[in-house]
Amino acid sequence: MKRLSLIIATLMAAPLSFAQTPLEAFHSAASIDAPTYTYDIQINNGDKDIYGIINPSAPMGERLTITSPAEDDWSKKFRKRAKTMRKHAEGNIWCQQFSHMVPEDADLISETDTTARYAFQPQQGDKSDDLSEIAEHLDGFITLEKTTGNIYAFEMISTKPFKPMVMAKINDFQLKVSCAPAPNGFMHIKHIETTMKGKAMAKSISQHETQTISNLQEITPAP
Repeated sequence: MKRLSLIIATLMAAPLSFAQTPLEAFHSAASIDAPTYTYDIQINNGDKDIYGIINPSAPMGERLTITSPAEDDWSKKFRKRAKTMRKHAEGNIWCQQFSHMVPEDADLISETDTTARYAFQPQQGDKSDDLSEIAEHLDGFITLEKTTGNIYAFEMISTKPFKPMVMAKINDFQLKVSCAPAPNGFMHIKHIETTMKGKAMAKSISQHETQTISNLQEITPAP
């Protein structure tokens, strides 16, 4: 009995530790600062398919190489678009980049044996980007793997029309991201689907674009 009492006393004195929730594991995952992979990207917006390769280790403005359509077939409009794409191509494909928009008290709304789905009001956090600028008008959803906190899907959807700026009104906005493991184990963006409908400067806007990322190749460090 003395030995049992000692064991109980020891257990009671020991600090308690609880397993992390999927959301806590997601937030505590290590961030990725340096790019490590080149990858192929396919973009379709209902006009024509665009194929390219992005090398995040190249200087900004030089990271995107468009492989199709051939440059000889570029229209004046497409040439302008290609210039814009090259200017803004960064190469951050890690799904962890969405963590700053997910509050730590997001609501668990459904779960399966392996996944947990949360709903939340997206927050801007310390970053200022296109998504953060309209976050207050959107509902967010995230699907995580239960045991690791790995992110499988991220969504931001408008529930009513909003005006992000003067002379512009968005009636419908949807961003749907699916994630997959990279060779280093971190979850990377696999597929993005964006839909936006509304008006700007009295002109109707109707855009639907998909992006697919594949063929991750490790960047060999310079000797």
